[in-house]
Amino acid sequence: MQYYTEEIILNRQFLNLAKNMKATRPHQILCGGITEVYYQDKVLYVSVVLDTYSRKILAYHVSDYEGAPLIIDTIDKLNVFENDCIFSFLS
Repeated sequence: MQYYTEEIILNRQFLNLAKNMKATRPHQILCGGITEVYYQDKVLYVSVVLDTYSRKILAYHVSDYEGAPLIIDTIDKLNVFENDCIFSFLS
């Protein structure tokens, strides 16, 4: 099993719409993703939304299910959407 540090995750390049864009202010470009975490013989799914400007986690949700409901639960916790926000979610 391979483990990733926060630095590796934050510096990883993704192929998406925001790849060649740089945020000039908070909440302008948000990205999210899902990862599996193995805990006590169970698989848990962690969904996270990051602000690419501040590199801070804005919302997260941990669950034993994967898919659209997990993403929706994470986005429901997010209260920073703006009209001109770019949002990309990878799974």
